[in-house]
Amino acid sequence: MAKRGRIVPQAPTETKAETTSETSAPTETTALALPSETLPPGATDFDPASFEPSEIVNQVAEATRMPENGRQTEQGQRQFTPAPDPFDIQSVFTDDNAVHLGNSHRQRAYFIHFDRKPEPGPNGEKHPALAALQDAGFKWREVGDGSFAWKKPWAGQHFSHVEEQDNRKLVNQVGAMLGPVKHEERIPD
Repeated sequence: MAKRGRIVPQAPTETKAETTSETSAPTETTALALPSETLPPGATDFDPASFEPSEIVNQVAEATRMPENGRQTEQGQRQFTPAPDPFDIQSVFTDDNAVHLGNSHRQRAYFIHFDRKPEPGPNGEKHPALAALQDAGFKWREVGDGSFAWKKPWAGQHFSHVEEQDNRKLVNQVGAMLGPVKHEERIPD
């Protein structure tokens, strides 16, 4: 039984015809009957090379042709503005600093950058926030536009929401290490 709304190809049906004659015994023959009707004579004599569309057809085709970027307005062609890459997906603001988590689909990596570099510890050691980033696998690398940030490549070849959620938690922890959190801005999932 076919599902509703689904097109199921049908195989040719077999018909059995019995023929009888006075001198011979009944015999069975099998013939294939196609579900479509036969075409009238001359229906397949069309030569596609000899067909030339009329001028009106060419004008309609030219008028309805879409531009190369796939959009068209009455004022002219629209300019395509690509999304920034990497783009920030979460920011945590403290009293005197902010931590931003970015995602780059082109480079297949996450980026974390600060508004200001965290102050070193009392004995000159790294700030605990920077140590937490290094423990999570982030490395100080160039972003691609000449600036530098903490970069971590995606774990696999594909984007993972679980990995993004882990990095969002890390940004919240790093923000708390910098000082009291004033507010958080988050791009929804």
